[in-house]
Amino acid sequence: MKILLVQPPFSRFKQHRHSAEFQQYLGLGYLASVLSQKGYSVYYYNCDDSRNEKYPSGFDSRILRGTQLKYISEIRKGVHPVWGEFKNFLLSIKPEIIGFSVKSPLFHSALKLSEICKETLPDCKIIWGNTHPSVLPEDVLSYPWIDFVVRGEGEITLPEVVKSLSENKNLSKIEIHGLSKKLNGKIVHDPERQFINDLDSIPFPSKYLAKNARGKMPVITSRGCNKMCKFCADAGIWKRTVRFRSLENITNEIEEIINRYRIREIGFCDSTFNLYPERVISLCEMFNRKKLKFLWDCLLRIDNIDDKLIQAMSSSGCIQIAVGIETGSNNLLNEIDKQLTLVEIKKNFSIIKKHNIIATALFIVGLPTENTEDIKKSTQLLKELLPSRVFISNFTPLPGSQYFDELYKNRNNLKSFPWEKLGFYEPLFFLDRDISSEHEKSIYDFIKSADRINSKIRMIFTFPKRVIFFYLSHPFQLLRTIRRLSGK
Repeated sequence: MKILLVQPPFSRFKQHRHSAEFQQYLGLGYLASVLSQKGYSVYYYNCDDSRNEKYPSGFDSRILRGTQLKYISEIRKGVHPVWGEFKNFLLSIKPEIIGFSVKSPLFHSALKLSEICKETLPDCKIIWGNTHPSVLPEDVLSYPWIDFVVRGEGEITLPEVVKSLSENKNLSKIEIHGLSKKLNGKIVHDPERQFINDLDSIPFPSKYLAKNARGKMPVITSRGCNKMCKFCADAGIWKRTVRFRSLENITNEIEEIINRYRIREIGFCDSTFNLYPERVISLCEMFNRKKLKFLWDCLLRIDNIDDKLIQAMSSSGCIQIAVGIETGSNNLLNEIDKQLTLVEIKKNFSIIKKHNIIATALFIVGLPTENTEDIKKSTQLLKELLPSRVFISNFTPLPGSQYFDELYKNRNNLKSFPWEKLGFYEPLFFLDRDISSEHEKSIYDFIKSADRINSKIRMIFTFPKRVIFFYLSHPFQLLRTIRRLSGK
């Protein structure tokens, strides 16, 4: 039985590659590895992978402005080459089962691909997974082209579904935990699937990710986060529980990435990499003991930072740390349940900068109770922190987040919801309320301050010198990095 796993298009429509977008391929990589291990023929198709197209990357709002409109335009026009490319690939392999990884911003592109699948191969089975269908399976299955939803983790559920379909079993009469399906015109939800406790039991996804890695591989050392941030959608799948891989298992995967695929840049994709700082220090010490030479970055909670942790990370190859500052307003920090204070932010951010690491600050604009003074406080905090990089995202009420439940969960009809507007990258793009002209001006002044920090000239001068020496020692990795950053 042939199985096709698909990453719907997003970057190609926006004509911009965001540095973190490579992380979204990780889930499909794990599923492909599990299915392959069980003997199935698995194909992995990334609609954003086009070697003939070059897109800019970076945080500069002058580059980002208009990208979401391009995405919406391509979805509505339906004439982009990606649709025909995908159809031709379908005809070339004729898969019986097609799975889509769908986060909310990709909803409409995944829906269009599902329609193409059913038109091209009417007997194929369409399965959706990831956060959006896990949180809203009822809405997703109301569309005629989608047969099943795998809720939550899919590494056990999906193989059970594939096995049943390959044996021509009627899934409407079989209970598979974690599965939602259609039965006699109704939508049925089988019981929840328990989380996988032994993450080491899941095979490495590297084989299926290497082609799209562009010289940088995503790796995750844990699943879940137990924090309470109201804007975060992770709770939709992980239910605020956390599980960890063993340090040996993580290190073995990185050795495979370096030795087999000759990739020496890793992006750790954990929701909170430093949930337990001592564990991170032990991991860094293991990297050094095994003499693993690679560059890496991650996302940290800024309240769990001290000199010992950052020194250990720097000595083992960490070159960039992103931290969720979100806002310079204590009132908003309390509103979003960030469990942070400005005193902690200022004190600990300086620790990162002291250790010659690229310090990236993440902010949000457009929060529901935000006012002009809040934005001015964010601008002031930005000037005080003076990070190496800044990324400002617009408030995006994703399904799975507490904000979505508060604002939209009780809507009678989600079919009219503008999922295509949920894109993070353009401040004020999705703002479901009116704001004053003064408030709007303060946001754009904030963005201009960030653009000055993100200027290419300043980035060159804030680049750690040890990274230059690393690339001189590993020229093949340098070439891959140049290609990735240039958008190729």
